[in-house]
Amino acid sequence: MQVPRIALPLFRRYMPVILRERATAMSDDLDNAHNDRRHAERSKEHAPQHESTNAPLTDLLASAAPIEYQGAFLRNPTFNGRGSGPVRATLVQQMQQTHGNRAARRFLTHISSVQRQATADVAPQTSLLSVMRQVEKGHTTTKEKPSSTGLAADSQVKKYVKDVKGIKALKDAEGNNQWATWGLLRRAQALVSKANDRLAAIGVETVDVQIHTLDHARGEFDPALWAMKLDPGVVIKRSMTDEEMKDAADTILHEARHAEQDFRIARMLAGKGKTAGQIAKEMKIPDRVAVKAAASPISKAGVGKIQDAAKRQVADTELKEAEAWHKDYYGEGRTHHSETMQNLYKADEEYKKSLKNYEKENKAYKALVTKYGEKDKRVTEKYESLMSVEYFLLNAAYDDWQKAHKAYRALPIEKDANDLEDKVETEYLKKGQKQ
Repeated sequence: MQVPRIALPLFRRYMPVILRERATAMSDDLDNAHNDRRHAERSKEHAPQHESTNAPLTDLLASAAPIEYQGAFLRNPTFNGRGSGPVRATLVQQMQQTHGNRAARRFLTHISSVQRQATADVAPQTSLLSVMRQVEKGHTTTKEKPSSTGLAADSQVKKYVKDVKGIKALKDAEGNNQWATWGLLRRAQALVSKANDRLAAIGVETVDVQIHTLDHARGEFDPALWAMKLDPGVVIKRSMTDEEMKDAADTILHEARHAEQDFRIARMLAGKGKTAGQIAKEMKIPDRVAVKAAASPISKAGVGKIQDAAKRQVADTELKEAEAWHKDYYGEGRTHHSETMQNLYKADEEYKKSLKNYEKENKAYKALVTKYGEKDKRVTEKYESLMSVEYFLLNAAYDDWQKAHKAYRALPIEKDANDLEDKVETEYLKKGQKQ
């Protein structure tokens, strides 16, 4: 079974929720309930109190042995606000005493890294999807220079972005936004046509487009159908902001890059002497695609015959990329690739389960506040449980997803396509480029 090449994990749809929980909702719902930050600001001597024990929060934490319990509180934005320094200092000191300097340092380094990523300038006017992009970009595991071949050439990216912006600017006869009058498939076709223009320009077979509800992605490339599948969410809005159109654009070119990758792999196999029929069977691609690829084979011997040095260098790079992509997806790396993708899907599902449970318990906590008031013992106990169990598990699920996503970003085929996404984003956001 072939593992689909995906552009953006479905997790991106849910990640704004965890960012919002970490950076805003926990502060609003829980800080307001207990006024932790206000008390910390009022006096260094008045650390947040728990009515059930009448003891400072730091004392309560000291009695909790697991380092993750203390860490869950340090992750909470409540203790990152102005005036919270004494509370944090005490927590860190207790972690060092209880678990040792090395363990505390390692744990705090992880927390600070996550917080820098997850709470980066989350303001009302800031797109949470954009913040998620910052988190995802931080997962790149190699310093290799991004590819500049094929669709990744600067000239191709610039032309593609210009064309996509042109779609956003289209008006009907009455001066209304043309995009709003189209159905989902028509919108998808309009955008994919611009990617197909770029594929045709580099000699790659163009792709069909389909609208599908996707479980774990915004887009997928299906080699067997030679088609790009887009989730409805990519083009569902009648009025697209620049941010949303940018995200649609880079998703689509990501998937188009997967088509280019397969086409170049087919050319590489043809260069090794395989027939179009053999290529179609091995790669499970349509015959017409295999025939077209076999008509322009690439091989080491062929590259060596190119007289122009610059063109020879480009061809050599293209061949080496094709060999690496083949190894990753069709060759000896196939099992690792498949397992990595399955781990990503699993981490996505686990996060959604944790989020659902957290939201359920947080709702119950709010109900208790409404019914009994903020200082009732049942309320404070529920708060402690919410923070130390559900919120901690939610953070743990998020961290597991980060690891899975980091592995996904490291896959040669996906790294290459994600690098192209980044190029599209950079080009789209250049000053003076808005329509």
